[in-house]
Amino acid sequence: MEDKDLEKPVTAEETAAQTETGKALQDVPEKEKKQLTPEEIEKRRKFIVIPTFVLVFLGVMY
Repeated sequence: MEDKDLEKPVTAEETAAQTETGKALQDVPEKEKKQLTPEEIEKRRKFIVIPTFVLVFLGVMY
């Protein structure tokens, strides 16, 4: 096998697109994390815990 066939030459257009996308990714500000209120934390905890208990109960009953 020839390695020349496997290697693809890099064109100027590809390198320009890569640098542009790299800059675009750096320019986007990171999302700020939203602080949850204690009520929202409790609501999310219940949203996870209650279905988990139901699944455990059904597993034990099976």
